[in-house]
Amino acid sequence: MKLPILAATILLAGCASAQTVATREPVRTLTTARPFAEVSYCLAQANRVPATILPDGSHEFTIKNMYGGTGAVLTLTPQGDGARFVYREAFPISVGWKDCL
Repeated sequence: MKLPILAATILLAGCASAQTVATREPVRTLTTARPFAEVSYCLAQANRVPATILPDGSHEFTIKNMYGGTGAVLTLTPQGDGARFVYREAFPISVGWKDCL
């Protein structure tokens, strides 16, 4: 009984688009004193994904699983001399960010 529910959950979670995940409630919101550009570069390198530059100057990183499903969206916004980091998740996925902040 639990296996079909788990399989359905995984399949449905993989259907979420980056835009859908980006509008979810944040799992984690943090600020850092490290420079915005440095943190953005670190996130891109740690997760092997390019940043999408949003109209407000924020950088967004879409983390996908091996099947192409969006697992998490990281949004980095300049804040003073540092940056604000927002993490939104569709399903548990390995994301490199802790060393970057």
